[in-house]
Amino acid sequence: MIHDLVIGDMGRRGTLRYLELFSRAERRLLGGPGARDFFDEQRQVAVTTVCAGRWLKSLPDSFSALRCLAGTYPGRDVMELADVFLSLIARYLPALLLTRPTGIRIIVPCNTLDPLVRWLASDVFSNAATFERALVEYAAPADVDALLALVMENKIVVPAIVGTVTQRMLNDDPREVFIAGTPVAVRAYCEAIARRRPEVVTREWLPSPWTSFTELLVDTLSCDRVSAHPPVAKQQRVYLCGCTDLELPGCVDALGLFAEAMAELAYSAGKEARA
Repeated sequence: MIHDLVIGDMGRRGTLRYLELFSRAERRLLGGPGARDFFDEQRQVAVTTVCAGRWLKSLPDSFSALRCLAGTYPGRDVMELADVFLSLIARYLPALLLTRPTGIRIIVPCNTLDPLVRWLASDVFSNAATFERALVEYAAPADVDALLALVMENKIVVPAIVGTVTQRMLNDDPREVFIAGTPVAVRAYCEAIARRRPEVVTREWLPSPWTSFTELLVDTLSCDRVSAHPPVAKQQRVYLCGCTDLELPGCVDALGLFAEAMAELAYSAGKEARA
């Protein structure tokens, strides 16, 4: 069994949407559209969700850095949250050992945190010494040993939403990708697309009538819906919603693509293990 640790509250609406979208994809994979809701015996993924936004914002210097997630403080670097996130993950990872997982995934359903997620994947969970230093303060020695064994076997992974979404989206061979999201998220998608398909045109985009992403997000969160005009469909142009809290009419939902990918990867791995 795979155990997912979902780091939420970036924001909470996006976290709950991810869980619903993942559950929907899981139900489809287990039994199709008419599958019953009661199929725990068939599930291959355990899920632990941590929504600790209030605690994170109470820590020194983290509140203003977290504001960049909504695009309201673009001058702050999301990497300022690195130590905070690493300590949060280290506190909760030992609890996941209760299910005796064959693998652990750290899921961060937030496009703006892409630089931080890629750092966790490349510099922390691929380096046993760095990972051990983060764990020893919060975990018992036996748990540290068990988690280090998983790290050494590359069985603790941190999937990046931007890279995952980009790969799946480019399968449709678009010529243009217009992206709605925070400045950090838009830049992350532009760079990811350029690395894979430099000929694809990318640009920032906002639905009418908004002129800034911050206004769009604040208005949406205050009224609990989006009253945007759907974009005009054009051949081989993709409009991508790169904000997990939003569902924009007429746009590809990055969070939906990510949730589907996570479900498919988990269940394909389960089939291979049983074969």
